[in-house]
Amino acid sequence: RNRKIFEESMQAAASAAWEEKWGQAIEAYKYALTEFPGDVSALTGLGGAYAGAGQWGAALESYQQASKLAPNDPVLWERIAETREQLGQREAAAEAYVSSAKGYLDQQQAENLALERWQDAVRVYPDSVQAHAALLQYYQRHGQVNETVEECLALARIYHDQGRNEYAIQVCQHALKLTPNNPQVLLLLDNLRHGERAAAEPG
Repeated sequence: RNRKIFEESMQAAASAAWEEKWGQAIEAYKYALTEFPGDVSALTGLGGAYAGAGQWGAALESYQQASKLAPNDPVLWERIAETREQLGQREAAAEAYVSSAKGYLDQQQAENLALERWQDAVRVYPDSVQAHAALLQYYQRHGQVNETVEECLALARIYHDQGRNEYAIQVCQHALKLTPNNPQVLLLLDNLRHGERAAAEPG
């Protein structure tokens, strides 16, 4: 645990990363970690260097190690989400974006950063119930009626696809309280109720 060696290695790693010499950066971060294996900034830097080199699996492993040591760090969750997105793990990426948003809110940081992460979550995985529900609450809290109704419609369709028609109907009814004559909501609600009746009738 030589602090001087650690700091020199971290400085060398940062310089190499700045110049996009990813191989050198990876080796320097690894060397720093031999002195302080549980250092979050070194693990995060190593993840970034692996990402720069396109080694997404190794990047994810480094970010996850760092996240275990700093579980409420929203930036780490964002890095994990971006890396999972690169790996094509869309549902897991959405979950990590939601965790990042929660971290920003828990730390009372800018709510707009949480909003961006929820939007990232539904971009990468449109069926994320957690993200759509969080967006619905955010838009309603800020008086954005059209956006709130859009999230209601998105949630209703997801619930319908999951066979949870009761939840879908409830969400549509909530949307109608905000826009009583919305044709999209009325049509979807009618279809959902028709489906419920058809399911209840004997075959």
